[in-house]
Amino acid sequence: MFWSFVQPTTVIDDLLSQEDVQLETLLEEDDLLQECKAHNSKLIEYFSDPEIIKKLLNYITNPPEELEELKKLKYSYLSCEILSCDIWPIYDAIMENTNALVEFWKFVDRDEPLEIFQASYFCKVNLVLLQYKLPEMLQFIRDHPEILSKILKHISSSPIAEILLKLISVSDREEANGIIEWLQQEKVIPILVSRFDPNLDDETHTNIANTLIDINSVSYTSPLLTNDLLSGNIDGVNSFLSSQITNFGGNALVDELKSKPIIEQLVGYMLDEKAPNSTSSLIHGTTVIIDLIRRYCGDIEQAEYQQHQYDHFQQENMRDENQYQDVVPPTPPTKAQFEMLSLALNDLLNVLGNNLEKFEYLLLHPKSINGPIPTTLGEVVPFGTERLRVCELFAEVIHLQYLYSSSPLFDRIVFEQKEGEKKRTLVEELITITDKFTERKMLPICLNLFFEFPWNNFLHSVVYDMIAKIFNTCSYLVTATNLSNEIDDENQLSAEEQMFASLSEETKERMNLIKNSVIKLTSSILDEGQLPQKIVEAQRLNDIEEKKEKGLRLGYMGHLTHISDEICKLISKCSNQFSDKINDYINGKDWADYINNSLQETKNRDSQALGGQRPNNDTITNISFGYQAQDFDFDNQDDQYRLAIGSSGFGVEDDEEDINGFDMNEFETMISSSKDRDSAEKFFENSSEDEMDSSEEEEDWINGLGNNNKMDGNILGQSDWTADFNEFDNNVNGGSLGEDDKLNDWANFDEAFSPDKINAVNISTSSNDSKDENQPGFEKEDILTDLDNNNIVENLNNLSLDENKDSKK
Repeated sequence: MFWSFVQPTTVIDDLLSQEDVQLETLLEEDDLLQECKAHNSKLIEYFSDPEIIKKLLNYITNPPEELEELKKLKYSYLSCEILSCDIWPIYDAIMENTNALVEFWKFVDRDEPLEIFQASYFCKVNLVLLQYKLPEMLQFIRDHPEILSKILKHISSSPIAEILLKLISVSDREEANGIIEWLQQEKVIPILVSRFDPNLDDETHTNIANTLIDINSVSYTSPLLTNDLLSGNIDGVNSFLSSQITNFGGNALVDELKSKPIIEQLVGYMLDEKAPNSTSSLIHGTTVIIDLIRRYCGDIEQAEYQQHQYDHFQQENMRDENQYQDVVPPTPPTKAQFEMLSLALNDLLNVLGNNLEKFEYLLLHPKSINGPIPTTLGEVVPFGTERLRVCELFAEVIHLQYLYSSSPLFDRIVFEQKEGEKKRTLVEELITITDKFTERKMLPICLNLFFEFPWNNFLHSVVYDMIAKIFNTCSYLVTATNLSNEIDDENQLSAEEQMFASLSEETKERMNLIKNSVIKLTSSILDEGQLPQKIVEAQRLNDIEEKKEKGLRLGYMGHLTHISDEICKLISKCSNQFSDKINDYINGKDWADYINNSLQETKNRDSQALGGQRPNNDTITNISFGYQAQDFDFDNQDDQYRLAIGSSGFGVEDDEEDINGFDMNEFETMISSSKDRDSAEKFFENSSEDEMDSSEEEEDWINGLGNNNKMDGNILGQSDWTADFNEFDNNVNGGSLGEDDKLNDWANFDEAFSPDKINAVNISTSSNDSKDENQPGFEKEDILTDLDNNNIVENLNNLSLDENKDSKK
């Protein structure tokens, strides 16, 4: 009883019981962090002292110079872990010790670059304080406004950027109300974009791009109503409804990033012709713009999902009003959200369209390409990352057009302006930039690059994505607007036509404008880009390359197969929209030969199962696997499987668990689970009946089991089970076996399992241990004795061991 109430003391407790114990002494103890995490009350009280807090903070950012380097690293690490150890008294002590916190933040007064370990520890402590002491930390930062400018000064340092992202991500908490507006007033976005200056280094551009993308990520909220609604999970529904639907489309920082002045500044850096690092600005700047477009596409999909959930709920509720009586109904997208979707990227598309000529020049005259470089294919002119990023940017704009035009919410996203209002909507901007794509021949240029660089699959994927989206947009819009006046029944219309029929006249007019613009762009691909002709020519060149010695299939042929399919689908729906020149070639001999021959052969080859089809009874006579067809029972599954795999495959012949048609695992399990020898006899009788019509080799193996003294080596350890079985018979049994020999062997085996023989074996079991060591091998009785001991597999292996022992003697 006494010992159950006694708690063992630790070294830490002993040190803390001393007067004036030094912090450094505790930091040298190995179990210090363990005691902290165990919430040692004495230790917590010690670390909550203001002087100790100050020392811990100093060890992180300003360790004493006289300390050894290893101790500096150790004390910095331990101090960081102690201060971020989820101990509330320590957090309270830090926030109460304002002077120590001010000294701690002087770390960001230093010049770049900051020491990475110290910056990481500094970041970790502040992130913990922002998580658990948010009101106090926000008040501290606002009381010292220079802190934010210091953060932005070192924004190229990843740990410092994490602090800024934390400030943005906590904006949804009630204690952080107004933090986004305050950051906007402090010009956070303009300062960050200014770091894309092409005179700065590549590393700065990379860090700033990552920071802006992260700001997008933490600023957007995409609440999705999952199965909580229909499963009756009221808490999940309430959580959905209480989420930041008001932040649909991002927050004020994202809106500022999409504004015209910021985008113009960013694109100006990207297209600077004289600055030394403008290529880096272009590569990383396009990454930010692409992310903005993708976030907008996510907003459209989110609105579609919300509307779908709302409509589905209404339909289900009409069927059974009591089913969702206690469920809060989902909320459809609001009119304000639809208005935001109609205006969100206007400025961005406008700026891109105004600079399209400069992007075209970059595609034709890249700044970063200085000539060919050595590759495994020889000297090759590289395509370059800058040109790839420009193509990706065009692909995202085209994807936006497809998603916008084919959205079931098109009539709501196309925000109808009030009379006298001149604000351009996304529809007008999409039409304008599409027309400029056609005017500047942007898609034909991209197609030329596609065929010029046959081994750049990144480029091929991007160009294929552009072509597929344009063709699909064209097919959808042509189908939707192709209403026949003769159709009176609305149910006879396609889904696209029904959607178009429900639109207002103004919305129909805008959709027709988009359709006409997309048809022109599609025609430029087929006519000026000569896509069908180039595909036919590429197939001809590929055939020549493949016929060469060690010839290779050209790298773009896989994408051309998919592009050809897209052309066929497009022509089947929209052939009447194109010029006679395009239709004449599509209906001509060259294209028809390619479609009916080369393309069809490729598609047939690609559609075949990997490894070929499994043979069936009708085709088995035409296939040779080293066996004769008459050797097999076509109704037997094992024989069918063996025929499908072949003598050189991983079939019955090669599987230790299924040697020559019967399952050793099944046999061993049966023997070990029953003492009845009749079961074993029945097993082999059944096996012989099932396999008698199969190949002779299986019976020879069983014969070997009954005449093991003739076997050379381990039965289960044959090195080559695919060897010629006639040779196997000759080696094992002294010659090929006739039918009478086989039947006699089976009779001997049945005799071995007769009741009299089993009784005789049981009587002799006790004398097995006293066997003469000189006796060669095991007799049949030994095998049966071991069957009784449930060790069939082990003793089969022992056959070879005894024979090896005899050979040595």
